[in-house]
Amino acid sequence: MTRPRHLPVLLLEPSALLRQTVALTAISIGTGTVWQASNVREAQELLQSRRFAGAVVAVDEGNDSTDGVLRMIEAIRGGKLASAADMPVYVLASACSRTLLEKLYPLDIQRVLIKPFRARLLIEALSSISS
Repeated sequence: MTRPRHLPVLLLEPSALLRQTVALTAISIGTGTVWQASNVREAQELLQSRRFAGAVVAVDEGNDSTDGVLRMIEAIRGGKLASAADMPVYVLASACSRTLLEKLYPLDIQRVLIKPFRARLLIEALSSISS
C-alpha cells in the first residue's frame, strides 16, 4: 500500500528529552509533523483516531510497557488501527536481546536503533518513512 507523504509520524518514547530530539530532527529534515506519545495508552489513542505514515516506538525489555507496545504493533500489523498495516515501524531500545529480537521479527520491524544511536541512523529511518 502506498503511503501519502503528508501523513504524520507517531513517536512513542517515555523520555521527554529524546522525544524532543527525535521530533526536532524530523522537522529539520522535512519529514513533517511528529505526534508524540509518552506511553502506550497515548499512542494507541492516536493510532485509533489518526493515520500515520510510520512510527518510531521505544521498546525496552524489563519495562512494564514492553508487552503493551508489542501488542500495539501487532494491532497495527493486523490492520486494527487507522494506519496502514504495512506502515514502517522502527524500534528504539536500550538493549536488544535475542528474546526481544524473536518477538520483534514477526512484527516486520524495519530497524532496531540501540540507544544511544547516531543521528545518521535516525535521519535514515525518518527519511525512509517520508519517502
